[in-house]
Amino acid sequence: MDRIVSIPELAEALYGESTKSRCVSLARQCRDGVIEAEKIGERWYVNATRQFPGLFDGIDPRSVVVPDDEPRAASTLSSATTEELVAELLARVGFVPATG
Repeated sequence: MDRIVSIPELAEALYGESTKSRCVSLARQCRDGVIEAEKIGERWYVNATRQFPGLFDGIDPRSVVVPDDEPRAASTLSSATTEELVAELLARVGFVPATG
């Protein structure tokens, strides 16, 4: 049986808590077609069983424990400085700073 959820319920299932910003983000994804959903009145409803297979199969994602002996992927952003990130962003948009 498919589980139909509203945006706040989906945010709770995906992120562990339903905040306004997460609900707005999910609603925008529904509106843009990233998440297949039906709008009834002012509310979006998502068939969570089909959109997120495995999420609603009875396993609480917060109860899954990752063993400490498994290597974790290192984040490349954690070692980058703010100046490096800004320089990369400006280089991608083609901004050339004025010299002088």
